[in-house]
Amino acid sequence: MMKIKRCRMFSRSFNHAILASCITAFASGCMVILPTSSISTNQEPEKIVERIEYNANRCWSTLHQPIHSDIVVNTYTIQNGYKLTASRKEGSTPQYPFLHVTVTHSTYGSEVSVREGEFNLGTDLNLSDDVNRWINGDNSC
Repeated sequence: MMKIKRCRMFSRSFNHAILASCITAFASGCMVILPTSSISTNQEPEKIVERIEYNANRCWSTLHQPIHSDIVVNTYTIQNGYKLTASRKEGSTPQYPFLHVTVTHSTYGSEVSVREGEFNLGTDLNLSDDVNRWINGDNSC
């Protein structure tokens, strides 16, 4: 009888631990990043990344989110191009990136692929639409 009680208690605490870790993973920004667009352009990758980074810092940092989080934009040099990421920032800690923009050299200019996930649980900002607009020369927010 005592062994059965211990087993049930262990099972309950194990289930609570699983539930707590799932909630923590979702709350910390762990999400699925899905491809949203792929564009070929005759523009140089350096110019595209410069325009996206400038407009992202100008437009996205002024978004008024109900949870008072800011967006941090980072640019990295990768083999054959650049990668730009956008992360949710809480306090002084950047979270996992929810937007990935990869710009690579091609024979006629650049290939741009955009992948986006949720900004926060259930909050989809559709920032890939902004990226596509900026690539096409419209610098509006």
